[in-house]
Amino acid sequence: MTTRFSRALSAGILAVALATSRDALAEPTAADVETARGLYVEGLELRDGGKLEMSLGRFRAAHALATTPITSLELGRAHALLGELVEAREVLLSIERLPVQPGESAKAANARVEARAMAEQLRDRIPGLRIVFSPEPPSPPHVTIDGVVIPAEALANPRKVNPGSHTIVAEANGTRATSTVLLIERELRMVTLALRASTIPETSRETPPSTQPSTQPSTPSTTTRTGPTGWFYVGLGAAGVGIVVGSITGAIALSKASTLQTECTGSACPRTAADDLTTSRTMGVVSTVAFGVAAFGGALAIVTYLTRPSSTTSVRASPNALRWSW
Repeated sequence: MTTRFSRALSAGILAVALATSRDALAEPTAADVETARGLYVEGLELRDGGKLEMSLGRFRAAHALATTPITSLELGRAHALLGELVEAREVLLSIERLPVQPGESAKAANARVEARAMAEQLRDRIPGLRIVFSPEPPSPPHVTIDGVVIPAEALANPRKVNPGSHTIVAEANGTRATSTVLLIERELRMVTLALRASTIPETSRETPPSTQPSTQPSTPSTTTRTGPTGWFYVGLGAAGVGIVVGSITGAIALSKASTLQTECTGSACPRTAADDLTTSRTMGVVSTVAFGVAAFGGALAIVTYLTRPSSTTSVRASPNALRWSW
């Protein structure tokens, strides 16, 4: 309730200030005054809600429709809250150029005092940027900061800018230098630029392809496979050993199994056949493993043989051979 009342009171005071400005300067119309009043209140509400960009837009519009100390103060405050200190100070100082109107309200008079104090405070917060050149160019360079051209007469003095990132570009006599700096409040930064020619070195220039037919005879080449690698022989050896061991142990296992068939009846075997049973089972397992090793070794030998690297050999033929090769 208190906030709503204060907004209404501010709007009423602003209306008086706008009406006074209208009568004295005969510039704002009744529609301008009413629109500016609504925009002013919206700007206050948006600022309280943290929507600073939108708030700045409302105050800028209200200030454009009807310029008073009150709208100027709030516009300058909006710029300052967004870090636009240069713009804020300029708007606040412009209040001094507004003539004091007959019957000007106390709020408008207080706005003048507050704006003067705020502008003085902002002066010390605005950072500066000074540009120097090493070596010094023979003629004044063309310098821009964030795309804005800096007059040559002003290059020797610090440039007042807002806090934040700034891009400097300098050009002179076919040379160019760029720099990007990040400034904070109250900082005075000196940036040294070295202007150098931006030419392409001779060694880096591209040579266009020749359009003349080549008279140099082409050199035929042949591609051959290299010999088997060591892994080929490893696989081949493993396959051979696996086959031999698997065959021998398999034969022993089969022999013991044949003997057990004659000694055992059904599932019952005498104690004397226990050793034969153990040997048969062991040899069977060994035989199976050996044949597995043989299969792996064979696969390894085949893969390494098929994937062995190739080499390309250039063969320079005699000119006569090339001439009559057709």
